[in-house]
Amino acid sequence: MNEISAICLNIECDRHFPKIWKLLAEQPAEVILLQEIFKEDVKKFEDHLSMSSSYTGLTYLQCDRGTPEMGIAIFTKLKILSSTVVYYRGHADKLPCITTTEPEKMARPLLITKISTGIDEFCFINTHFTWSANATPSELQYIDYHKMLQTLDRIPEFVLCGDFNAPRGTAIFDLLANKYKDNIPQNIKTTLDRNLHKVGDLDLVVDGIFTTPKYQASKVEVISGVSDHCALRFKISKL
Repeated sequence: MNEISAICLNIECDRHFPKIWKLLAEQPAEVILLQEIFKEDVKKFEDHLSMSSSYTGLTYLQCDRGTPEMGIAIFTKLKILSSTVVYYRGHADKLPCITTTEPEKMARPLLITKISTGIDEFCFINTHFTWSANATPSELQYIDYHKMLQTLDRIPEFVLCGDFNAPRGTAIFDLLANKYKDNIPQNIKTTLDRNLHKVGDLDLVVDGIFTTPKYQASKVEVISGVSDHCALRFKISKL
């Protein structure tokens, strides 16, 4: 096996499970990268998908479930060789407790997971990058971008996925796209769901699939009707 099928999706906590289960049943993938998943739901996904996982936290979120820990996760049917977490903002042992109106206060990690197909190894990195108001670059984003690069520059080759909270065509996204390959097709105008996102119909590509030279993404699809963000479905191979 020299090609892996993958899905990346911001699931917006627990608001869209029936839609997500339907997607993953109809379009199964070997690697699934999720953002905004409650820690207590990770086991539910493992059992439902018959997958193992790696996880790290972003925040404790004040909501109708109390203050559950929310984070990012990678699920796979393949063998996990290692999982490393590096925070470019905050610390795992000091996660903030926030409301839904305070996304700028979240901790920001890279979840780095190496996976084996039995023939080759693949390095997937999941993140939920720093939020800024009005989809415009902020000083905080610039600081965190450079901190994030300090870790990424030490990793030879990888696939970097996630919700980057920075639209394509603006400075932060374009800094990433100038350094790594942006694999979202140029004809895609948004990765926010036009019907399910709270802000409504916005043309903003804020989710990404970035690759270093030895990785190649193909068959990239953007699937709506799943969460407030669209799902990114793609294949990854090594050159």
